[in-house]
Amino acid sequence: MLLCGVVFGENHVFKWADDAILEELELIAEKQSALEKDLMEIKEHLLEIKKDIMEIVEVVSALTTKI
Repeated sequence: MLLCGVVFGENHVFKWADDAILEELELIAEKQSALEKDLMEIKEHLLEIKKDIMEIVEVVSALTTKI
């Protein structure tokens, strides 16, 4: 059965394009989710680094006041 002329319905002409676009959007959504997770991890590491820097500053400050 030749369906090339079908414009609407389940087997419309551009169904392959719709399916391809849907697949691409799903891949993009997965990549976005992974990037969001990575960003959250980077933010957590940044907070840890900031805490470490504050501790170092406190130690240096305490040492300089004793000198």
